[in-house]
Amino acid sequence: MGPRWKGKGAEAKALADPMSEIVSRLQSSLLQSNARASLSGCSVLLAVETEQTELLTRACFGKPIITAEKDKQWFQLGLEEAFYLCYSLKCLKISGKDNFVKNDLDLWLYMKLKKENFPDFYKAYSHLRMKNWVLRPGLQYGVDFVAYRHHPSLVHSEYAVIVLLEGDVGRLRVWSDFHCTIRLCGSVAKTLLVLNVDRNGHGALAPSCLERCSIEECTITRWSPEQSRDDQKASENGTKFGCMEIDQAICIALLLVTPMLWTNNHCTIVGRRRWSKEEIDCALESLKSSGVIEKCFTLPVLF
Repeated sequence: MGPRWKGKGAEAKALADPMSEIVSRLQSSLLQSNARASLSGCSVLLAVETEQTELLTRACFGKPIITAEKDKQWFQLGLEEAFYLCYSLKCLKISGKDNFVKNDLDLWLYMKLKKENFPDFYKAYSHLRMKNWVLRPGLQYGVDFVAYRHHPSLVHSEYAVIVLLEGDVGRLRVWSDFHCTIRLCGSVAKTLLVLNVDRNGHGALAPSCLERCSIEECTITRWSPEQSRDDQKASENGTKFGCMEIDQAICIALLLVTPMLWTNNHCTIVGRRRWSKEEIDCALESLKSSGVIEKCFTLPVLF
């Protein structure tokens, strides 16, 4: 599913003003002004001048807060946004209630305390932001983030992002959750992007652990019988996917993010018969060849 630009000329505007350049100008402006924000519960408050207000808005960091002050504009940043500006871009200082600037470790521990899965969510957030994708909260769609190719005023979001944490056994582990999520993403014209965060056996005691973490990107879309049930194409590819039912296809897709379902090289799928490893491998290859699943998918780096 490609980008859906909002109106004529939107794509040209985005190409003429890349997000990478907007973020770079914001970084320079915050550095020059020695910008300083303050912790406020599960968010960070930042007071900025008029120029920085425009840059923060165009770069899609935080949301403006209406106050009675006329000379300054306040922005409320999420934990991931604030830490990205502070730790990754090195252009923001953050102080606590004692009005002293916190170092990276203290800030990391504070945010972990406020949000238990902060290390994994930040790794996912920074992974996509480094590729110049714009991320906004995805609560209204039942996901963690939504990813935009450029500013939301120019283009609709392309991906509904779910972050799967190491050892997480509560999300997308049953067929009904998985099926509902895919159907919801399809109804709002978004592709489900699952980010599997692997700490590779390391802890998350300090922000340095981010360098040892790895991320696997996986996009999953709903199989359309009208588009995929082509007997001739299936015959040419040597696949048997044309006869597979939609719920079976979704269940096979579920295996990509639930390796713990395997027992003795067999797997039971939602009360159906046990599938052997050879059958699963064959079905997965069929799904991949038909474009339903893109394992080890890599989101492009934007400009």
